[in-house]
Amino acid sequence: MERSGPEISKSDLQRIADARSSLENPGWMIKAVNSIGIPIESLGKRVPTFMQTKIQVAIEKTLQGIIKANLLTIQKGKVFSKPKNSFYKGVVGVSGAASGFLGSTTGIGTAAFITELGLSTQLMMRSIMDIARSHGEDLYDHKTQLACMEVFALGGTSKDDDGAETSYYATRYALTAALGQINKTTLNKTLGLAMGYANTIGIEALSRFVAMIAGRFSTVASEKFIAQSIPILGAAGGSGLNVLFIHHFQKMGDAHFTLRNMERKYGEEAVKAAYYKS
Repeated sequence: MERSGPEISKSDLQRIADARSSLENPGWMIKAVNSIGIPIESLGKRVPTFMQTKIQVAIEKTLQGIIKANLLTIQKGKVFSKPKNSFYKGVVGVSGAASGFLGSTTGIGTAAFITELGLSTQLMMRSIMDIARSHGEDLYDHKTQLACMEVFALGGTSKDDDGAETSYYATRYALTAALGQINKTTLNKTLGLAMGYANTIGIEALSRFVAMIAGRFSTVASEKFIAQSIPILGAAGGSGLNVLFIHHFQKMGDAHFTLRNMERKYGEEAVKAAYYKS
């Protein structure tokens, strides 16, 4: 039974409520429609099955190598600074300009979209890690590494959900279940392998975890693919779309790590109860 903690302060109750508002009402595509003029009828389009598969495979490959790509460039023991969200938005915006100019559904445009998606995902992961650290997380703790990856599963659904509960806590518990009873020693060893060999995930449970995240993230990425297929979008629109894309996941990350911070302070059950009451 979880030990009861102190009573949650009014200011922290508001932080929990704000986090829930962000997590349960993401709506990034609606913002894209309003801010850069994506035609509303484009929201009803469907990504071809072969392209959905291509996007998910690319995402899984990127997520498998992402720990090495990011952790090796983050200095252990470094005093954290405020997350450089605007810096990452700028870099991701530039990378989106090229694929926006080409259009995602042209032959070269599709290839550019897949390449740019991998790059922007790596940059978003680095931004999420900065956000995690700003909330007091230890990036060299295996649980924090996995919690950073969990952010990509937030605000999206998967074709395998079949009406299942997709709220924030339900998503977290589903991802935890995917890992099963894997212990800390084994997981650290596996993450070590992943850092040494970017395309190696040596444990079936961790592969399930990555696949589940990729399934949800690919839903959001597919929406982006549809938006970038619009000929009038152009380079400026592609850049703007990418800025909205990374802002969405920065927002998810901030809410996610706010709640984890609250859970360390008050206990998971107390925070979960406050979350559903907010």
